[in-house]
Amino acid sequence: MTIIVYCFSFLPSRIQQWIYDRSMIGNTTMSFYVEPGSTWLAYPITNDTRIKSMIPPGVELTETSIFPGFPEQKYLLFNYFRVSTPFFQGTRLEVVTVVEEKTTCKKRFLILDYLSDTVSSDPKAVFRRANDKTMSVSSTTDGNIMYTATNFSITFSPNSNVHAVLHPHFYRDANERIYYGTPVSHSPNELDFNQTDVKRVVRIRPSSLVNLLWKSSRTPDPTFCFHYKHGLMFSIIPNGNEKNTAGSQECMYKNKSPLSLLYDM
Repeated sequence: MTIIVYCFSFLPSRIQQWIYDRSMIGNTTMSFYVEPGSTWLAYPITNDTRIKSMIPPGVELTETSIFPGFPEQKYLLFNYFRVSTPFFQGTRLEVVTVVEEKTTCKKRFLILDYLSDTVSSDPKAVFRRANDKTMSVSSTTDGNIMYTATNFSITFSPNSNVHAVLHPHFYRDANERIYYGTPVSHSPNELDFNQTDVKRVVRIRPSSLVNLLWKSSRTPDPTFCFHYKHGLMFSIIPNGNEKNTAGSQECMYKNKSPLSLLYDM
């Protein structure tokens, strides 16, 4: 299947979309497995100009808390992981931020950019060929883990016992619906997953970190680094998910004018 998708990726995007729509691929649930070791780096955003130019209609860049008890900030996130799907297997480094939907006031992930050593899928090209064949996961002589990609490398100990629980806005809401970094309107990916698995992480302190990606948009050093010692199973749900479209009561009041609120009393 991976070979078929790879060959498919050479077709112009319009033809890819035409075949994709008529094949009914988007009407079936697709599962994907993130292997143990998915690692996140969170940098406060210092310049949001580039990021805002890539935000689609209906959402806006927003602040979020990654862990309970910490103040909200606008973050630029880097997620390095290995993934397996029915269509492709490989390694990805995603550049992510958090946006808020204007209709639901829920926080969602938005993938701004990514490096991948295998085929990928996004709204700009239904399937896209690998753009980084240098990606590797290895162990150092002293037992540390090393992840590498173009202009990126991180080394850390896999033996950290600093367990932590992510904020619900981050592990639950943001994962339920994922947008891509394009100013063009598109349907986000709707995900289903085990919330207990996704909220449990381990804080890490890299012994070495080189990150030359998106430097003009963020602080030099990350505020938080964490990873998953366990694997994560996700399912992409076709035709949306009703539970993710309902607006909260807080959101309904937030989007109403003071005058209209008087009539609701």
